[in-house]
Amino acid sequence: MIEVRGLWSVFPKPGGGEVVVHKDLDLTVYRGEVLTLVGGSGTGKTVLLRQMLGLNTPAKGRITVLGQPVQELQRAGAATRVGMLFQQGALFSAFSVLDNIAFPLRETRALPDALAREAAMLKLQMVGLKATDAHKMPSELSGGMVKRVALARALAMDPPLLMLDEPTAGLDPDSSDAFVTLLRSLHQELGLTVVMVTHDL
Repeated sequence: MIEVRGLWSVFPKPGGGEVVVHKDLDLTVYRGEVLTLVGGSGTGKTVLLRQMLGLNTPAKGRITVLGQPVQELQRAGAATRVGMLFQQGALFSAFSVLDNIAFPLRETRALPDALAREAAMLKLQMVGLKATDAHKMPSELSGGMVKRVALARALAMDPPLLMLDEPTAGLDPDSSDAFVTLLRSLHQELGLTVVMVTHDL
């Protein structure tokens, strides 16, 4: 699903010089695998995730995602093949829960509006939320519910590959455990390949 070969991540220092975060990094992610990148702040976990999404370009090396160079995948419409859950959920504050989930379907015109709403409702229930939550606004949601809505949106296009940046950050232990249990069940049910970054397991 993902191949990283000879990757270097290099950033300039404010006073001159460079900081090397990754050097000659090789990584392979296999279909159906759950891979967790663990490490403290500043160790390059999110940088690597962003490079695998094509959002950042490494200084050297190559990344192949779903059999394509990551830059080509971006041009071909990566949103339909890779689901992404950002650390704080990144929900649109002016959109309802249902509209947030349906957003990728509407943006890509994958389905007519009525069918997009139906598909979004199915994803809402898939992540353990109720139909009555569909018309709530992000400001009305708990931290755990925000994560679930963001997960439902990441799954809206039925991608084979799911990437998650600190998926349990900010959650209390019970909510964190419940979210990890949900991820496990979705991984088994949907046959997803999952890559996530976290501070701890």
